[in-house]
Amino acid sequence: MAIYYTVNKREKYHDYESKEDVVNYILNPFKIHNGYVGFMNVDPRNPALSMHQCSAAYGKDKGIQIRHFVVSFGVGEIKDSATANAIAQELLLYIGSLYPTFYAVHEDKENIHFHMAFNNIGLTGQRYHGTKAEYYAIINALKSILRKYGIYVLQLKYYK
Repeated sequence: MAIYYTVNKREKYHDYESKEDVVNYILNPFKIHNGYVGFMNVDPRNPALSMHQCSAAYGKDKGIQIRHFVVSFGVGEIKDSATANAIAQELLLYIGSLYPTFYAVHEDKENIHFHMAFNNIGLTGQRYHGTKAEYYAIINALKSILRKYGIYVLQLKYYK
């Protein structure tokens, strides 16, 4: 069963360095064996800086800085990491059309998973508040993508 983990908590990702920390974790080359990464409306050479610039352009550089989640697949649930990459790319097109977004497929554990993060301030200055409507818009987009790959169950969890 696929699992969607929300990494954000009320206490996390408020400081300026949080974007850099998340970028460094997600894009850690020791976790990305096949180089499956993607960027949309983010400079791949310096994702954190480009997200900071987007927030600053709208004068909205306070509060939560970045949103981070993981989609994890059970062993044997998907064919390979290329499939995880294809799913992540489709989700990137949805979220990245609204917010500067990037992802990486991690292959450092038995179960393949991808991390995705997006700037808390969108391309037109809108803030992602994490409302139920915003949250479930992402979940529903993901569920729609997963169905194309024969995955019909998505468990929702929060990292503790």
